[in-house]
Amino acid sequence: MKQKVAVLGSGTMGHCIAESFAMGGYPVNMYDINDQVLEAAMNNIKLELGVMVKLEYLTQEEADQTLGNITTYTNLRAATEDRDYVIEAIPENLQLKQDTLRQLDSWCPAHTIFASNTSSLKLEDMAAVLTPERKRRFAINHWFNPAHIVPLVELSDYGNNDKEVLDEIHEMYIALGKKPAYVRKDVAGLLANRLQEAVMREVFSLIELGAAEPEDLDNALKYGPGFRYPLAGPLEIVDFGGADIWYTEAAALLPDMDNSTKPNKLLEEKMKKGELGIKTGKGYYDYTGKDIDKIKQDYNERLIRQLKTSKEFFM
Repeated sequence: MKQKVAVLGSGTMGHCIAESFAMGGYPVNMYDINDQVLEAAMNNIKLELGVMVKLEYLTQEEADQTLGNITTYTNLRAATEDRDYVIEAIPENLQLKQDTLRQLDSWCPAHTIFASNTSSLKLEDMAAVLTPERKRRFAINHWFNPAHIVPLVELSDYGNNDKEVLDEIHEMYIALGKKPAYVRKDVAGLLANRLQEAVMREVFSLIELGAAEPEDLDNALKYGPGFRYPLAGPLEIVDFGGADIWYTEAAALLPDMDNSTKPNKLLEEKMKKGELGIKTGKGYYDYTGKDIDKIKQDYNERLIRQLKTSKEFFM
């Protein structure tokens, strides 16, 4: 099993990925372009660990050990040249990722596994700059936000990797308490994002039709289908309900449902108004005058409580 980890990028996803490996006891080098960005990332990690201690998911000693497992770097080579596993969470720019991978391939040990957190770029395109040997040690490992809480990691299995490489990656994630889901074909968005988009397409369509207010749609999903999803996936639910029932329902509903291939115009209107959600103070809900940091913390606390329950009963 791989031991020494490097995480490239310390933004929304990168710092949480580094935090997760550090919680798992791995020595982690976290790289970014300057010390100010890294300092902000470490402050976020401290806050997130504090919430976990508050909810008794971690002890204070475990939180302190986690922080001690992370070393920050602004020098890419120094951060990666002795690592066993390197995962990049840098901006979704193909040229930038290729340039980074080319550099890593020139100085990392032959056994080092490379991974990308991308969900939008093709593995084959990113790997074009790698040697044939390294291509067999390169995979997409896509985490879900917030990555230090949500168990899912999507792992590519497109036939380019040696089996022992996938086995090593799998074992590493299981040791972190993650739930791997394998993607067998290089499809855009992988698995979970495609499932989300299918739901959201219908959500925006129902708003556009005037069929429901945002709060009612959120409640319909949270307390209906979403209530079951932590316990049973969609195909399990089909088995419990019966394929005949689902066939009849699909035949009745699908002709009337949205099948558009472009983002809903309501999203475009929100973007034009600058109503982007929490980060601008208004989206489908109004956050004006509210404590945004507290709202985010409350959200993470709910997720941690769900994670604790999931680990106790289902993981």
